[in-house]
Amino acid sequence: MSVWTTVAAVGAGTIVLKAVGPVLLGGRPLPPRVAGVVELLAPALLSALVVSQAVGGDRALVFDARLLGLGAAVIAVRLRAPLLLVVVVAASPAPSRAGRLTESRPVRERRRKRGEPALAEAAPQVVA
Repeated sequence: MSVWTTVAAVGAGTIVLKAVGPVLLGGRPLPPRVAGVVELLAPALLSALVVSQAVGGDRALVFDARLLGLGAAVIAVRLRAPLLLVVVVAASPAPSRAGRLTESRPVRERRRKRGEPALAEAAPQVVA
């Protein structure tokens, strides 16, 4: 099966799944319990994605500048800052780590077991 056949099959399946709801409901409103679950589904999925990207590492929890940025963004949102300012505030901890190449302890230990150089040793040194 080629890649384009797979893409077409997944696209067709998506269209069918999206059409099933309106066809089965026939213009009737959703039951209140189902409507409540549907309303909470998107925020729950978005928050799970944000948290997994903020503290997720290579099969380990990593607490670094991403988490600081997320916390700063949450505070900016709570203070009702404009979206552009929220993005700038969220990105502000990144430059503090840009000059340092670091890796999490589990990644460092796996590199050591495989005999690979540490990230700081593998990175080329810039001489000014």
